Amino acid sequence: MSHPVFLNDAPQRRMPDGSRNEWKDFWGDGPELEANAMLPLFWTALFRDADIAWARIVDDEDLDAESNEELLAEFGDTRYPYLVTSSEEALANLAARRSMFAERLGHDYLPVLDAFSHFVAERYPHFVLLRTSGLPDVEDFEPELRRLLTDLDALQSGAVPAADNAIAVEIAYVHRHRNQDPIAMLTGSGGDWPPADLKQALSPLAAKATRATSQESTASSRDKTNSVASRVAGWVPGVVVGIATAGVYIYSRSVTAAAVCFCLICAGFIWGKRR
Repeated sequence: MSHPVFLNDAPQRRMPDGSRNEWKDFWGDGPELEANAMLPLFWTALFRDADIAWARIVDDEDLDAESNEELLAEFGDTRYPYLVTSSEEALANLAARRSMFAERLGHDYLPVLDAFSHFVAERYPHFVLLRTSGLPDVEDFEPELRRLLTDLDALQSGAVPAADNAIAVEIAYVHRHRNQDPIAMLTGSGGDWPPADLKQALSPLAAKATRATSQESTASSRDKTNSVASRVAGWVPGVVVGIATAGVYIYSRSVTAAAVCFCLICAGFIWGKRR
């Protein structure tokens, strides 16, 4: 299911207001990056806790839009949080967190951060607006959004991350899914982003991810093989003891002989295992 979020260049430090019919003038040549159901890590890094603002869901459409009445009937005055800051502040935030990302995410991903920073500097000359209204239950998103930003500040300050630090969890997710497109995971996509030369610069990272995935697959196959062999080895003593004991009893019709056979074979397996 699609739950899109967007990163836009905005002419002012707020969301366009549908009650003033501002959306019709909002769409132009400015860039718009898109991600689905999550805030890409480097988007979050553009902002701070003080950049959280609020808008009404109904104001996501101009008053004269056909769907405006439906939004009003469904949501009324329900508000949701979003993020907005100036281009200068966004770039300063990203630059201040670069060393933290180098340490925790890894130097291999710095080309993505640097290219994204350059893209924001060139294509977002006014304000950087992170539109969140496509998220499910977005009206309840404020605690999670605030936690992302405070946990980001905690990592930037050099504090030892808590086990549930939201940004550390996201970084672990990127490492765990390193065979996926790191540009899309970290920065979203859209328009003329990402540039072709960035994909070429990341080819060593892609090759490394392919090797790591291959090694993990080989290790997993080896573990499965060892597990099957271990289970088979566990069945062998029981099968041997059972067949031998039954054979002795059928041949001799002697419970005593069968019991002696059982004890001798068990003792042999125990002795062999200890050696």
